Amino acid sequence: AFAQLARPIFALITDFVYPPFCLLCDSRLQAAEQFVCSSCWKSLPQFVTPFVEARDLDLSQHAYFNSSFAMYEYSKDLQELIHTMKYSGMFHLAEKMGEELAHVFCAQKAAISIDMVTPVPLHPSRFRERGYNQAEILARKIASLNDLGMVHTLRRVRYTNQQAKYSRDQRIENVKDASELVKGLDLRGKNIAIVDDVLTTGSTMNECAKQLRNVGAQEILALTITRI
Repeated sequence: AFAQLARPIFALITDFVYPPFCLLCDSRLQAAEQFVCSSCWKSLPQFVTPFVEARDLDLSQHAYFNSSFAMYEYSKDLQELIHTMKYSGMFHLAEKMGEELAHVFCAQKAAISIDMVTPVPLHPSRFRERGYNQAEILARKIASLNDLGMVHTLRRVRYTNQQAKYSRDQRIENVKDASELVKGLDLRGKNIAIVDDVLTTGSTMNECAKQLRNVGAQEILALTITRI
């Protein structure tokens, strides 16, 4: 009897925290839908070729990662979802996007040569501000759905301002030496996917890849929801 009474109360609380309306079109979500309706998910344009060699990207710096894998083309709707995921406390949206990315990653047979996934680290102060690291949530979903290990290989040691505020050259300087390797790991010869939400100029990703490359990592993949 208590369970029967509690169920509608729980549903009301859930609807208050996560309103049952699509974040993009405001239509009411069906029972099996979360955050975004099926129609809007399908309307997000996906890359025909998710893989791109790093040498073909406009990085304006030496690339320490070998290639990029991204699922969605950059769009206004996707920008809104990523912003909501990062800054509105909706970590469950990161889980949903991680699932979407993991399935495409698996379907492309992209996980075959990967030994582990690792998230771009978040500074402890930023973690306290946000409550979670969206890159870690994405990485955990990708790892679990592709039978891979998720390893924290890096930690953020310097607080940095948000990259969006800076020019390309300033972004490179902003993240320089901002992270360091976690001690006690042997990454020699490992093929590693570094996970983040967006690959823009590649500055953050490249700084992480450099750290892994310096201790003998072999193939490094930048694995993101989108790239610009």
